[in-house]
Amino acid sequence: MMNNPALTASDASSDAVWLIIPVHNRCATTRRILGHLDRLGVATWAKVLVVDDGSNDGTAAMLNNEFPWVKSLRGPGDWWWGGAIRAGMEVAIKGGAECICWVNDDTLPAVGSLERLVELACTRAAMVGGVSQTEHPSGFAYGGGEIIGGWPKALNPMPKPDENVTQVAWLHGNLVAISAKVWQHIGLPDVRWAKHHFADVSYALTAHRTGLEVLLLPSATAEASWNGSGNYFSWRDSQLSFRQLVSGFWDPRMWWYLPGVVFYQWHFFGWEGVWRIFFLISRAVLILLLKCLQR
Repeated sequence: MMNNPALTASDASSDAVWLIIPVHNRCATTRRILGHLDRLGVATWAKVLVVDDGSNDGTAAMLNNEFPWVKSLRGPGDWWWGGAIRAGMEVAIKGGAECICWVNDDTLPAVGSLERLVELACTRAAMVGGVSQTEHPSGFAYGGGEIIGGWPKALNPMPKPDENVTQVAWLHGNLVAISAKVWQHIGLPDVRWAKHHFADVSYALTAHRTGLEVLLLPSATAEASWNGSGNYFSWRDSQLSFRQLVSGFWDPRMWWYLPGVVFYQWHFFGWEGVWRIFFLISRAVLILLLKCLQR
């Protein structure tokens, strides 16, 4: 594999840069981002790979009929985000990728944002994320942040587009470019335990912990849908029912998905992380008891 530290989107062959888009049963959303990427002219300088993890809503037919320039990979339906990303990266690497971009299907990059991410990732041999603004009233944006008290905390506020590149410890997976130097050094995401939530954080944090640069590029912007599902609730939130709280420990989308939390805390923090797991479960049990008394 050729490694060109000065690679940019404008001079890259279409085999050098790959966009990986994991999807599952969101045909209209997938159609929207592919149309958006088509209008941006991405296909002139990158391969676009949609990893369709077992969709049964017509996604496969839509891809074949409407976007023949898009490559697709079919999954069994239990890959989740992390497994789909890993499978897509494997295909891209075999196809000669020198830079891989993660792009969520509900994230629409602004003009030039992908190009800027690719250029910086390859120039710095780094993992670089953009800032994806949502429509949420709070102004919530996906980007990245630091580790505080053993947990990922997003930058607040997120840097504005005219601010400088920021070094961070982890990134959201909405809009990210990864140089080949990263996966050559740390391998591919380990998604046996962190299948969905924590999968993006864990991979970026692994890169950060091994001395690779993990950067946030504020000028690489996008519009994104706010993920309003329970994975952004606090498990102490009163709007969560008893059943939702309990099932969240076994739902890979939730941040308190127990296998993912155990993997994350033990892998990065060892015995210190074990104590965090113990306290988290203890407090959850107390809250469950309180909910039982309120029923």
